[in-house]
Amino acid sequence: MEDVNNLIIKLKSEGWRVRRKAATALGDTNNKAAVKPLIEVLKNDENPRVKKSVAIALGKIGDPIAVEPLGEALEKGDYWLQIAAADALGDIGVPAIETLIKSIKDDKHWRGNIIIAACRGLERIKDIGALKPMIVALKDENINLRSAAAKLLSNLESPKAVKPLLCALNDRSIRREVVIALGKIKDVRSIKPLIAILDDDNSDAQLETIECLMQIRWSFLGGFINIKDPRAVNAIKKYHNKRIHSLINDKNGYQLREEWDTTKEFLLNDINSREYDAIEKALFAFIGIGKEEIIPVLINNLNSNGNKTMAEAYLNCGHPELANAAQKWAETHGYTIKLGEGAHPVTWGSW
Repeated sequence: MEDVNNLIIKLKSEGWRVRRKAATALGDTNNKAAVKPLIEVLKNDENPRVKKSVAIALGKIGDPIAVEPLGEALEKGDYWLQIAAADALGDIGVPAIETLIKSIKDDKHWRGNIIIAACRGLERIKDIGALKPMIVALKDENINLRSAAAKLLSNLESPKAVKPLLCALNDRSIRREVVIALGKIKDVRSIKPLIAILDDDNSDAQLETIECLMQIRWSFLGGFINIKDPRAVNAIKKYHNKRIHSLINDKNGYQLREEWDTTKEFLLNDINSREYDAIEKALFAFIGIGKEEIIPVLINNLNSNGNKTMAEAYLNCGHPELANAAQKWAETHGYTIKLGEGAHPVTWGSW
């Protein structure tokens, strides 16, 4: 690696590419001796690409003395410098919180560049020292700050944030972010308040609430936390069904195999529904997923409720046991079934 002193000298080069490259290299050194020279460049260089690289370098080094100049860059720079400065402030962490909060409050435009950048900067902070100021920020009058606070608390995943987040559930403007945060923390204290949201037909966070309850349910003792409230049970069941149905439509075999127990239950319910289309789609889905344990179920359904379309699918799916069952079924029922291209809607394990 090039000497730090040589890189600092190159920060004054006439060529902007040389200056930018030197700034990037200084960031990689993580040497605090480079901070003041980098700050000078951030304040005085006229090239926006150089200034952006300097901001990134200051974030990598992480010295709090860079907070003030980075805050100025966030307020006055172009869009890309604002993003780089906010990211750098987020990387510096707790010492930069006050500056990021001020930027969010001072920008009066709800979706202004400064707000977007500053919120992004806050969300990068992983230091537990951010817990207290973000809990306070949950009650701030600025919606953007409240939202950013909930997202940061989500990243921290601290049980100490549970009570303030539960109080913030009443704030509809950030309810979605609050529910997501509670889901990541996975604290059983959240169960009852979240169940209450399921009764709120006007809530825009119902899907996140269901996911949150599922995360809490399965994160303790291998899933033995029992959510007994029928509203939660039914909501979770509906969510599972909707999700599995979507995965089947997408033929997402990997995820369906990952969630095999739920997938199997969903498809077996369809098979037992006595609805022809549902049964056929379920059987074809089982073939596409390709789990050996389901073979007896497939054969039993062919023999009890089968038709020529199912038999041809079994014959051509590439599984010898199913092909043999299809031949026997055809002989028993007096059918001739096709073999070859065009006769197989799905092959074994192809999803």
